[in-house]
Amino acid sequence: MLLNTSKIEEEFVEPFVRGVNKIKSHNIKYLVIEQLSSLDRDNIKTIQDKTNLKVLDGTQILIMYLPLVLKKYSNIFERRF
Repeated sequence: MLLNTSKIEEEFVEPFVRGVNKIKSHNIKYLVIEQLSSLDRDNIKTIQDKTNLKVLDGTQILIMYLPLVLKKYSNIFERRF
């Protein structure tokens, strides 16, 4: 099923942005959204641009921990063979 992105932006993104802007304080820099997978990159960019907050999607966490996980598996692999 194809989603109508303009309808999603109109029905979800715009009210969401208005709500976030009403309650956010000056010391908040990041935003975590449940069901982030239901939004496309344009929606996320719109939310970031209109709220001045960075939407965390887990990519940064994966990038930070991936080298550690690969090293651990490498060490396990080397010990087995």
